[in-house]
Formats: sequence, C-alpha cells, structure tokens
Amino acid sequence: DMSIQFAKWNEGALSSYLIEITAKILNRSDDVTGKGYVVDYILDKTGMKGTGRWTVQEAAEKSVAAPTITASLDARYISGRKDERITASKILTGPKESPNVSKPQIIADLGEALYCAKVCSYAQGLGIIKAASDENEWG
Repeated sequence: DMSIQFAKWNEGALSSYLIEITAKILNRSDDVTGKGYVVDYILDKTGMKGTGRWTVQEAAEKSVAAPTITASLDARYISGRKDERITASKILTGPKESPNVSKPQIIADLGEALYCAKVCSYAQGLGIIKAASDENEWG
C-alpha cells in the first residue's frame, strides 16, 4: 500500500527523487532471505555526512530561520541514538487504542503535510542562499 501511494504522489506536486526512490524501495522484495521486503531488514538508524548540520549552522550564522530543516536534522540525531530509543520505549507508553480516523483522510493529510514540508524546506534553503548572496554581494 505504501509503495503504491508514494508512486501516486510522485506523479503529482510531490514528484521528486526522494519520493520516487521511496516508492521503489518500499516495493522491493528481499532477495537475500526471499521473505518480505528489503525495508523490513534496513536498520532504523541513520548515519550522517554533516551536510544537514552545516546547513543549520549556516542558517544560524546568517540569522535565517530554518525550522523545517532543523527539525529534519533533529530527527536524524534521534534516529542515530537507537540504544536510547530502545530504553525509552520500555518506559514510555503510547495510546492503548488507535484513533478512529479514516485511512483515506490520513493519507490525504500526509500528502498535504509532505507538500508543505517540501515548500518550507525550499523556501528556507533559498532564504539561506539569499542571505549569503546579500552578505557576499553576489548580485
């Protein structure tokens, strides 16, 4: 279901390399075990090259708000701390029951949220570039 939805999103306003490869990855069968999908065997812990940190540092140095970019970096930091997440999952509990919400509405809302995050990320990134351009008189 998820692969199909990402493929649909990739045909519209959300079309991008990341949406495209997400659809492909979610649909890829695991050819090592022959059971399930590759995504079921991917470690839920990220690595980092530093580009997100550099972007957020540059935004701070230029006094440009970049909350969406910063939130994505924070999510990567949290993802990288798997041992802490496992410990916390043994202490913290979530809701006992799932809310009674229509699946099509949730999917529609997720698509709108992805689109909003995409626009915000572009605007924030361009804001950082504009601040650097102004400072360096790039014209």
